[in-house]
Amino acid sequence: MNDRRQRYSFSSRLSKRASVFVFLCVFAVVLMGCGIPQWFYVYDSTTDYIWSFLPHDDKSYYTFKLNFTESAASSLSKVHSETSPSIMLFYIIDDVVQLSNSSSIISAFRTTYKLSGAGASLSASSEDGSVLSVTDSSDSSVKYKLFPFQFDKKVVGNPGYLINPGPGSLGTGDKTSLSAYLEMNAYNYDPDDTTVPKRSFTLYKDSTKASSLGAVSRWNGEDFYFRRSDIDSLTDIEKTDYNLITGGSADDIYLHIFATFNVSPTVSADAFNNIFWGTLQYVGSIKLTP
Repeated sequence: MNDRRQRYSFSSRLSKRASVFVFLCVFAVVLMGCGIPQWFYVYDSTTDYIWSFLPHDDKSYYTFKLNFTESAASSLSKVHSETSPSIMLFYIIDDVVQLSNSSSIISAFRTTYKLSGAGASLSASSEDGSVLSVTDSSDSSVKYKLFPFQFDKKVVGNPGYLINPGPGSLGTGDKTSLSAYLEMNAYNYDPDDTTVPKRSFTLYKDSTKASSLGAVSRWNGEDFYFRRSDIDSLTDIEKTDYNLITGGSADDIYLHIFATFNVSPTVSADAFNNIFWGTLQYVGSIKLTP
């Protein structure tokens, strides 16, 4: 009787092991068929990439430069698209020279888009064009809204954004270094002249202004207002990016610029699956008011 039980127990264990083996084989086949996810990832430090932002003496323009180091070479080798990596610029309008808590905007961007490396594409609000809202922890009111620049009056997005290595932008094909600069176009200011109520911006390949990439404008394709009287006459939907100006007696209006980079898979040769955002950077401000 005992021998019979032992033989049954041994046969049962053998059957279970065979079932587990079959399951593992099937699971391995499924993984090989689906492909194991491959990620693009670079560390948020100077070991993998370095930002450089240089303002002009009168702060009418900023130079942007992004350099990837040799330690990022293995990650960059997974990118075969001509449109990655790409740089995106954002803005906030306020009446202060320096934003006091830009860190809250950077943190909110990380939570919303960067996540833990498996990020998301930008999603603008259909109502006001912003891509991010930051609330005040004391009363839950909206303190800041982050807006995307438009390029030649067109919405830009995944994968090329504003600045990238491929045709139609920098055209260098170099994925290790991207640079350009954003300049506010100058003109003679007459406070009584109502025919020039806005300020325009141009994006260039480099500081020599040898080649213009195109015009950069507000989220709705319009140029930037700089006079309070002009802003007050607008409807709410026309001035959503001006609505959160903190107020006060100052008439000056400043454009606060943020930058980050994106890497997204777009061609079959790309050897990664995720959308990657670098950490959002606060670049500085340009005074819109002459």
